[in-house]
Amino acid sequence: MLIFHYLLSFMVFSSNGQVKPDCPLKLICLGHSTNRVSQSQGDSVSSILQDAYEQFCGCWYIEDNIVIRTGSGLVDISQPLVEANFSFLYYVKEISGYLELNNIPSIERLSLPNLRLIHGRNLHSGRYSLLVSGRIETLYMPRLTEISRGDVLLGSSSLNSYLCNTRSINWTDIAPFPVSGHQFSGTDGCSDIVSFNCNCNNSRCFRDGQNIHCCHPECVAGCSGYDN
Repeated sequence: MLIFHYLLSFMVFSSNGQVKPDCPLKLICLGHSTNRVSQSQGDSVSSILQDAYEQFCGCWYIEDNIVIRTGSGLVDISQPLVEANFSFLYYVKEISGYLELNNIPSIERLSLPNLRLIHGRNLHSGRYSLLVSGRIETLYMPRLTEISRGDVLLGSSSLNSYLCNTRSINWTDIAPFPVSGHQFSGTDGCSDIVSFNCNCNNSRCFRDGQNIHCCHPECVAGCSGYDN
C-alpha cells in the first residue's frame, strides 16, 4: 500500500466517514476529450490516479468526460486500492459527457458521493454514458438521480463478488432506457427516488412527509424542495 501513500497523505474525513480530499474547490473543470487528452495518463495505476487527482480534485462540474483506464501490463495492477485513492471524485456533481472507470484493480468501495447528473452529451462508442468494470465490490453513488442520455454498461469477472450493489439501484428512475429487472437487497447507499410515481408532465418531484410535489420545470436531476 505504500505505493499510494502520496495520495493518502492529503486526505481528511467528513462527518459521515466519507473520504474528503484537501484541495481547492473549482466550479468548472475541463475533462477528457478526443480533442484534448482522452484519458488519465501514466505508466502505472498510481501515476494514472495521480494524474486524475491533479486534474479533477475539487471540481464540481466536468466539461466533457472522466476516463480512468488501467491495463493488465501495469506494474502495480495487482496492488489493492482503497477508497481514498479515488477521493478526487468527491466533489464532482455533474459530468457533461460520460464517466468511464475501466478495469479498476481490487477495491472494496469506489465512491462518487456527490454525483447527481450525467448529461451524456457525448457518449463512449456513441452509446454509453456510464461504463464501470473491474474488481470493485461496491460502487457508491447515493446522489445520482439522472442520466439524461445514453446507456449504462457494468462489467465484472464475477457479478457475485463485484459491483453487486448496482443490482439494487433503481435504474428505471435514473436513466432513459428500459431495464429488464432489478432487486432491492438493502437500503445502504441507495439514492433518493425523485420521479417515481410522479404526475408532473415529465418533470421530477420531491417528497415532503407523505406528500409529493413537483419540482420546478427548469430543475434537472430532481430537487429537494421548491427552491433547490
